[in-house]
Amino acid sequence: MRSKFTFPLLLTVVLLLGITLLPFRPYSAAATSGLTTQDRDTVLTAHNNARKNDVPGNTGSPLANLEWDDGLATTSQTYADTLTRTKCGTLEHDASLRDVGENLSQGSATDASAPLQSGADAVAAWVSEKADYTYDSNTCAPGKACGHYTQVVWRDTTKVGCGRATCTAGEMINTVWVCRYSPTGNVNTDTTKPY
Repeated sequence: MRSKFTFPLLLTVVLLLGITLLPFRPYSAAATSGLTTQDRDTVLTAHNNARKNDVPGNTGSPLANLEWDDGLATTSQTYADTLTRTKCGTLEHDASLRDVGENLSQGSATDASAPLQSGADAVAAWVSEKADYTYDSNTCAPGKACGHYTQVVWRDTTKVGCGRATCTAGEMINTVWVCRYSPTGNVNTDTTKPY
């Protein structure tokens, strides 16, 4: 007599064997992409704190707070996912952007239990460029980058949206942040100061 449990038992063994043989990937773009509400609030607060506190030389009115823009966040998330899927470990600006500013940041670790780079960490890295920026002459120290900082504090920028994704390249676990800004900053920088 044939047992009625043969097929379910065989299916269970095949599924367990298949799952066991799958490669273990603790970090993948699909598993760790996107922002929680707390992530969004943290990165927005970091931007607005910088606009209040990191504007040496500003003699005009205080900079307005940025507002979160879901459209910018969606395109930022899409691009963060693209970078982690196609260029894990390499940051490259989106060449197709028009009329939108973009800041990229990457935090890396070899320890899977280490915390991922936060939005506040990404903003702090961009704002740290302030040390190389001279407001009076509207210049950056030779060989240094200041454009991430000036985008964060660009007076005419009113909206921001960000995305985050994580990938593994070799032993490195990389967290990529993409933030996009509207209206774009760093326009006519020969004659226009950020604030």
